[in-house]
Amino acid sequence: MFFLLWRMFPRQMVQAGFEYGRTLGFAERYGVVERTYKVDDLGPDWNQASIGRKTGKARIKEAPGISPLLLPDLLLERSAFVRLNDVSQALPDYEEIIVTTPMDDALHTPYFELSNTLVAATRKALACGDMRLLGKMLQSLLAYPDGCRFGERVYLERGGVEELIASAPALEIDLLAKEKRLLEILTTERKQGRKVAVFLEHTGTRDLVPTLVDKLHHHGFAPLVLRGQAVKPEQREDWLKENLATGQYDCLFSNPNLVKTGLDLLDFPTIVFFQCGYSVFTLRQASRRSWRIGQNLPVRVFYLAYAETMQDKALSLMAQKMETSLAVEGELSGQGLAALSESENSMMYELAKALTGPQPVEDVTTAWSRYRQRELASVLDLDETESITTTEETRVTTTTTISSPDGQTALVRHELVIRGRVYLRGNTAVAYVDGNRFRLQAGVIYWQDRRIGSYDRQGHGEINQKPIRLYKPPHLGHFVLAEVRQAA
Repeated sequence: MFFLLWRMFPRQMVQAGFEYGRTLGFAERYGVVERTYKVDDLGPDWNQASIGRKTGKARIKEAPGISPLLLPDLLLERSAFVRLNDVSQALPDYEEIIVTTPMDDALHTPYFELSNTLVAATRKALACGDMRLLGKMLQSLLAYPDGCRFGERVYLERGGVEELIASAPALEIDLLAKEKRLLEILTTERKQGRKVAVFLEHTGTRDLVPTLVDKLHHHGFAPLVLRGQAVKPEQREDWLKENLATGQYDCLFSNPNLVKTGLDLLDFPTIVFFQCGYSVFTLRQASRRSWRIGQNLPVRVFYLAYAETMQDKALSLMAQKMETSLAVEGELSGQGLAALSESENSMMYELAKALTGPQPVEDVTTAWSRYRQRELASVLDLDETESITTTEETRVTTTTTISSPDGQTALVRHELVIRGRVYLRGNTAVAYVDGNRFRLQAGVIYWQDRRIGSYDRQGHGEINQKPIRLYKPPHLGHFVLAEVRQAA
């Protein structure tokens, strides 16, 4: 950034007090600087209160990071902010599918015994002001259904002694219900020539990757495993290309944190979240890794969870938080308020409240459907409080005269804002708006096979209770989908 700004705006850089080639001063003001001291270099009065005292020799280096001050000082007036929706007209369809499955019979009883024991212990600990058991409870209940072959033991340190709070036995189950669903998805996608990226949260202490890789090998699949410690971030894209070029692999296993930023997965049009954490930012970023510019296949994202478990509750709460984050973000980048709109602690407390509190969690399918509807509405921009930037020929103003029985008349002006083109295909029609595909058939408007609106023979209708109009403008010669607004 330092040398780029010098190339573009040398006068402003000189006025700001910087010298060409001296990057440390720039990093100290707008970046992150790391100073490392050795104990042997420190004087005897180190850490004593004194103004201006400098003791010991520090090794200084720049660290990754940027100060918010850089934005108003040098970048804001020289930047263009572009969202994916602004350039997504040519992107293929994007679909998210929730797959909830009942637990195996052998797993049902041990899981709920573990859950009841942990909930009771957590409530008791919270009553005493001890919150240490919250995280342990959530992690155990999220992890045990997938890692039941290893068992689960939850300890809490009290008075210097590790006390066993709850445990669940190790089970010998050849193929778990979620693993069967994963194999079904992989089999279907492979028949269509589509590679699949599988994301798991537990790739460390409760590492599930070796077990799943072994199961997939047994059923004829060849997974490629991306490990954070094995491949540096800057080398992951080349590493992925080199391995895929061999033609040996048909799916990828990774933690979503390794791919959530800076890596495009265009070779994997299908993504499966075998496990979901509770970071909204990570989930939203990782789920769009293959829905990027350059993708020419429809993108499908599957979310797997066990019904009536903590996984089910977590997915439902994630949908609710993502629905909220859409309102919080507005038109800002996903790196800003999107990251602030969720924090792992707040999500952990929401999960804990859902488990220990009296209020039930909304059904995951309902919550996720509502989130997608809200996301669709934000993409369509069908909101009277928002403004749409269009050219004059995409706006048509009409005037309607309304007469009352007593002879009074009034003029009502409406504005039609063209949002997308409509293509006729047999007895159906398809409309494309900002990369979203709508199917129009027999007076009903569908989005991802869900009914979201309707229209009549004259082309008047609504999407998510917002008025629309389907018609053929004289200057275009084809049918369009337009938003109806009351003109000023």
